[in-house]
Amino acid sequence: MERKTMAKEEKLDILDTKEAKIIKDYFIGHGWEERNCSHCDSRFLVKPRNETKTCGREDCSNLDFLDRPKRKRFLTTIDFVSQFEKFFSSLDYERSEPVGIVNKTGSTLFAGTAGQIFDRAIFNEEEIDGKPKFVVQPVIRLQGRPFVGEKPGFSTSFVNVAIEQLNPAIEEHVKHLDDWLNFTSQTGLFMGEMTIRIVKDSPDWGGHNLDAITAKMYYGGLEIGVANWFVGIPQNSRESLRMSDISFGLERMVWVANKSKSYYDAIGPLNYSIKNDQRLMDSYRTAVLMSLAGVEPDIRDRSSKLRALIKDISVPGQEIDRDLIIFYANWWKKFALFEVPVESVFQVIIKERNRNINLDIKKELGVSDSIPLDISPVEYINKIIEFGIPFEKIKEFLTKSSKDKS
Repeated sequence: MERKTMAKEEKLDILDTKEAKIIKDYFIGHGWEERNCSHCDSRFLVKPRNETKTCGREDCSNLDFLDRPKRKRFLTTIDFVSQFEKFFSSLDYERSEPVGIVNKTGSTLFAGTAGQIFDRAIFNEEEIDGKPKFVVQPVIRLQGRPFVGEKPGFSTSFVNVAIEQLNPAIEEHVKHLDDWLNFTSQTGLFMGEMTIRIVKDSPDWGGHNLDAITAKMYYGGLEIGVANWFVGIPQNSRESLRMSDISFGLERMVWVANKSKSYYDAIGPLNYSIKNDQRLMDSYRTAVLMSLAGVEPDIRDRSSKLRALIKDISVPGQEIDRDLIIFYANWWKKFALFEVPVESVFQVIIKERNRNINLDIKKELGVSDSIPLDISPVEYINKIIEFGIPFEKIKEFLTKSSKDKS
């Protein structure tokens, strides 16, 4: 049976639809005005008192929120989530438990967005729960890895704080948008300091490109979240679905609220963020999240992604940082339930770290296959010395390898 989608004949551009007009009219009716970006000439929405001439996109704007007055009291991620849950509970949104980080429905390896709480209804066509939800969802997006440490505000894992509804009317979506903007104002992120671009999007969701009207929201030059109105979500046994998906990155929200120097200040630990070793912190943090979810290193699929992350933190002569593993394990457990104990996470990472370092030594120095790779590098080096590999050759390799990783 063919999946039912929106009619193809005479299909309007989604930005010319009645729904797009309703969304735009909401903003205009609440005192927003349209301007043209002085850099890219795209249209954007802004409050009249905001003198900015740019739309907020990375290519057009600077991170000027960093120059604004800082909070007297540092807002933690837990503070923010507590405010978020209290606010939306009071408006009769229903709490939804996050989905597992290992995605078992759909086509992605990991949970990558809060909207995946509806994956079973979308892909398995289970009964639709049409109540508006709020959710705190850990996600992994490895496509951002090249930007970690290169561009501000990037990490391969973070927390989506979101309000979601499946099959709402457009008027309900607009109400959710209004509720969200009111909430952000309560956290100190005032609408007068934001810019918004309304664009069309066609993200891949389970192998199908969905149509979406997306309100991209920026604060002081940083994208902090999106409000998506999805239409035409294909189904076999019923009419296509709609979805309201308003999701923001928790860590980015806390960063702009505090206006601290680094995005990683909100993640911690602080004694690491001040060193600005963001790639190391990110590798540990995402590797811990994967391991908590039961992923183990191997050559395929999810396991290969974990293997690559642990390779980044495998440095000869440097021990795996147990304190950092414990810190991030406890951090993730504040937002979701995990059955894998922290000690098991440590053992998974240390075992793979040993394999990585020993395998590099083996390949470089031509060590016999008879020496196992899963022992500690110290023990492995002692064994290859006994095997007859020249001491100076081993020392030269270890010195070079340490410099390359630093």
